This record gives sequence, C-alpha cells and structure tokens, in this order.
Amino acid sequence: MARMRSSSEVRENAVTKNADVFHVKSCSSEEVYTITFDNSSSLPKCTCPDFHRFFLWCKHMFAIFRIYPNVSWSALPEWYRESPF
Repeated sequence: MARMRSSSEVRENAVTKNADVFHVKSCSSEEVYTITFDNSSSLPKCTCPDFHRFFLWCKHMFAIFRIYPNVSWSALPEWYRESPF
C-alpha cells in the first residue's frame, strides 16, 4: 500500500511511453527507470532498485496505472494476474 500511495509523488510529465515501454523519471534524482509490462510470456518489470530488491510492484508501476487509464491490472496476462505469488 505504501508503494501505491507514494506513486502520487510521480508527476504526469515524468512519465513517457514509447510503444509498450514506459520511462519514469525518478522523483529524487536524474535517473530514468524503464518499465515494461511486456507480452503474454514475460513478467512486468522495472529497472528501479526497489523492484530489483523485492520483485514487488513499485511506485513507478502504480504511477503508470494512474496516468494511463488504458494500462491496468486487468490488461496484464491472465497467467500473471491469477498467480498465487
């Protein structure tokens, strides 16, 4: 829940989309993270340290859901949504 709340720190102009790849500028540095929700066989991922440390959804992913209404949990592959992990 903390990651979802902290996604409000990400401003709309900090997120760009190029095809199916998103780029989100860090709130605290000049770093730009790459987020992919990929295709039906790959896991969603972000290049930020938080995602690499815990492999849980980060604030950048939640920010994309907030900013791009057509990108949502229900748009992810069913095998991923239904996973117990």
